[in-house]
This record gives sequence, structure tokens and C-alpha cells, in this order.
Amino acid sequence: ASGEERGALFAYRVAHPVSVARGQSAMVPILSQRVPARRDLLYNGRKQPKHPVASLRLKNESGLTLERGPVTVLEDGDYAGEAVVPFTRAGGELIVPYAVELGISVSEQRKSERRMVGISVRHEYLLIQEYDIRRTEYHITSTLGDQTTVMVEHPLGSGYELFDTPAPFERTAELARWEVACAPHQRTVFTVAERQLVSRNEQVRS
Repeated sequence: ASGEERGALFAYRVAHPVSVARGQSAMVPILSQRVPARRDLLYNGRKQPKHPVASLRLKNESGLTLERGPVTVLEDGDYAGEAVVPFTRAGGELIVPYAVELGISVSEQRKSERRMVGISVRHEYLLIQEYDIRRTEYHITSTLGDQTTVMVEHPLGSGYELFDTPAPFERTAELARWEVACAPHQRTVFTVAERQLVSRNEQVRS
């Protein structure tokens, strides 16, 4: 099939006609093409607590818009799970979660503190500058027999900056992702640290 944009819509043009008998129905494939993909174990505690989700990261290089619909995922010819592909235009990237990886468990521990970084005097006021620091520890325990990599997806706080943390593998305005290598039958701890500079004034009366 070929396709063309029609404003907010997309039209498919099937090259060969299909005959359907009266009272019958037919399911006709209009796209059969390989697209590049990679498999990730993606963890986001807000979407799926305690365990990462096996996901396929795809790029739509078919040249056609993909409609939203169900898909079946096979790994080495074996059934791996079910998923739903979102509406994706040509050239777009998509992440398709299809199964929960029960062999890896994740727990989160959050800590916060205030750290003073500066004091100055302006007229009758004492200006105090502090860092509001947030730390999130991801405790990843693997019961798998092989080394694996977990993609930790962390929501970024508004107005906060990362520090004492490795550069993320990917980053958007709202979240960042890190690849964390996990040894078999061991627990791995990965920490994300964020800070925000805050100021407050106190009047000096005496």
C-alpha cells in the first residue's frame, strides 16, 4: 500500500484490489516490513511499581503512518506478550511495553536535606542561600542468571538540577533515563540526586 497525508488524517491506497464474497469478511495485510528495534527493561515506579517492564523501542521507517492497534510480540519464535501500538507517523519513535519482568524487583528510597551554601548581609537583612536536595535511591535486585541492563526512568523535579549523578542516557523536559548494569543474583543501588537553590531573608533587629 501507499499512503498520503490528508490534513489531520492519513489515507492508505491499496495497490491491488481485493474481492470479498457476499456475507464474508477478509483481513488484508497492507504493510509487511522490518523496522529497527531494541529491547529494553524499562522501570518507572509511577507506571509499574516493583518491577521493570520489557519494552520494544521502535522507529517507524515503513514510510506509512501506523494506526493504533494491538500487536503480538514474539522472541526467538516464542510468544512473549501482548501490546498496543500507538498512532505513529512515519519516522516517529515509539516505546511498546508488552510484559512485566518478575525476575527483577525494584524498591525506591527517598531522602531530602537542606544544605547552606551562602550568607550575606544587605542593609538590615540577612540573606541565606540553601540547596534543597532530593535523593532517590533505586535498589535493583536481580534473580536472573545473566547480567542485564535496566533502564531507570526518573521524573525530574521542576526547577531542580541534577548533580553527583552520571549523565543520563536520554533526557526530556520532564524525565531522564539511565542504563543501570545489574549483575546476576545481586542487588544494585543507583542514586539520582537533584538540587534547587532557594533564598530567604531575615531582618536583623539587633
